[in-house]
Amino acid sequence: MSRVNGKVLTRLGRQYFINSLCKQSIMATLSLLLNTKIYSDGTRPLMLSLIVQKGANGTSWKRRTLCRLKPHQWDKARRLVIDHPEKRLLNAQVFDAFQQAEARLQELSRYEQPIDAQYVLFGGQTPVESAITLLAHGRGYVERLALLSQTRTAEKYNGHLNRLAQFLGQTHTGTQKDIALSQVTEKWLLEFSVWLGANGCKSPNTLQRRMAFMTTLLNDARKRGLMHHEPMAFLRFKEQRVVKLKLTNNQVEQLKDLDVRGKLRDARNTFLLQVYAYGARIGDAVNWKKTDLRYREGGAYLVYRTQKTGDILEVKLNRAALDILAEYNATPGPYLLPWLSRYVPTPGLSEPEAKAEWLSKTESATAQINVQLKELARLAGIEGKLTSHVARHTFATLADAKITDKRKISAALSHKRFATTEIYLSELRSEEVNDAMCAVWE
Repeated sequence: MSRVNGKVLTRLGRQYFINSLCKQSIMATLSLLLNTKIYSDGTRPLMLSLIVQKGANGTSWKRRTLCRLKPHQWDKARRLVIDHPEKRLLNAQVFDAFQQAEARLQELSRYEQPIDAQYVLFGGQTPVESAITLLAHGRGYVERLALLSQTRTAEKYNGHLNRLAQFLGQTHTGTQKDIALSQVTEKWLLEFSVWLGANGCKSPNTLQRRMAFMTTLLNDARKRGLMHHEPMAFLRFKEQRVVKLKLTNNQVEQLKDLDVRGKLRDARNTFLLQVYAYGARIGDAVNWKKTDLRYREGGAYLVYRTQKTGDILEVKLNRAALDILAEYNATPGPYLLPWLSRYVPTPGLSEPEAKAEWLSKTESATAQINVQLKELARLAGIEGKLTSHVARHTFATLADAKITDKRKISAALSHKRFATTEIYLSELRSEEVNDAMCAVWE
């Protein structure tokens, strides 16, 4: 006896007892039989038979012809084709047909679907595909992310789902429309991408991110056996390369030398600490705790777990970083920097609710910092949009110029894959390429 997702499936020879969605006990018998019908050449049809007994509701059956054999060419006891010139090929075909039918029968049980004899014997579009819709699957996917405490990703994906819901529209009664997974085709996805472009999605990169979400959603459905076709297989939505702002050493010093006070000074200090702390992400920086600062032989270290990857980083702080942190020794609360000093978690919240509240406070602090950085860029004469993420670009560029072992840079940036670091650095090296090409004309 085996148990599949809580539903009992007992195999007795080739019989199956299934607890269906409607809680009825159903017995399905899958068998091979040589029919009594005789053709003019003396052969009979070898059939794959499915008999479904539904208790008081009676019995139904369906058969599929696999091949034609003479009676002496079929060994009923062993279920094998014998004394036939193509017996190996025929046995392989019979075996495959039986195994596939068996797998489809178990699939219907796993997803609590009624037994569809046509599907079990012949395949084709699954009842599971017909029953599950894209938007509903997407919402379930996002709910699972939230339960796994991947709140930031869940919120981002919710935004993509909202756009999908707008595209699907509503019925005349105001009910949200949806589409079966089986109806999601390449043409439908192209129509969705065109609609996005005509409805506010002007950036190729935004379009790429929305369609990448669709790929993620459909891949998840395929892995779960909810669909079997690949509508995204031949579609490519390329990201447009953009020039990423990064500061030179001189520009970092210009920021450092600015005589500013209040939130401008806090934002400037946060940006510099991000650079000094190996290009730390802003979400990590505003959440650094006083307990993350460790002193031991050899210097001072920031030891913290990154929000995005969950890695534990140990960052050795230079003298400039320690001088900045000294300004915040008297900051109330557990945080190193002042941005969340007044934040007190609301008691009684569930874990997902608490995570969402914390994320909202972190994003609010990030927005405040970016507003101040815009003014700091103006004061320092720095062209381009200065944001907290530029600190990460800046560290990567400065490290790339001095460190030959790029894997060390990858570890400092907390990249899971070295390939990510290579792409990251290549996008920041345009000036290096331009300087090298200038030598052609000298």
